[in-house]
Amino acid sequence: MQVNPIQQNNINFRAKLISPAKIKYKNGIRWNDFNVSFIKFNTHHNADRETIKQVAGIWNNQNMSDTIAEEVDILGNKSEVYAITSQKKNFDKINPTNILSLMTTDKVNQTNGKVHIYRLGSKPEMSYAQNGKSRSIKYFAKSLLQSFVKFIQKNKNIDGIEVYPEPSDIKFLEKMNFKADGTDTFSLNKEDYDKLLK
Repeated sequence: MQVNPIQQNNINFRAKLISPAKIKYKNGIRWNDFNVSFIKFNTHHNADRETIKQVAGIWNNQNMSDTIAEEVDILGNKSEVYAITSQKKNFDKINPTNILSLMTTDKVNQTNGKVHIYRLGSKPEMSYAQNGKSRSIKYFAKSLLQSFVKFIQKNKNIDGIEVYPEPSDIKFLEKMNFKADGTDTFSLNKEDYDKLLK
């Protein structure tokens, strides 16, 4: 199954493949696995930041994409951006139309305690918020969170994840086993990672 064809006007940048991941697509009445890639943008490079802006444009600035692009524009290399993409190779030329979900976080290698997720969004034409159960592809945000947990779970300095959710995110976070911690944040402690990964 091909989610989006790779166009000829790709942008050169140095995103890094972290790991393969999976989402689900509907084939008739059955949901099947579809292989995707979990990547990290290199926000030191202008081309990466420009690609994130292009994603926001493709998404019509919906689903936090405008806020993520603005955050990257302001913070530059101080921001850390992860994504799920349907692209499986040639990561020096990422096609922005293949980005399925985006997330900004603290610098993982500088975190001591809980790592903060600031923004999380999925491609509007395929997200639950816009399409409900009528969509034919799902689990972009779930796959992004699961891949991120696998990426950080061996880091001894990180003891969990903390999210500053939008009101529309709360139901999703609760499904992912995040708990309200009495402030404006939802948390997933390290000992509960397995609940998200199941």
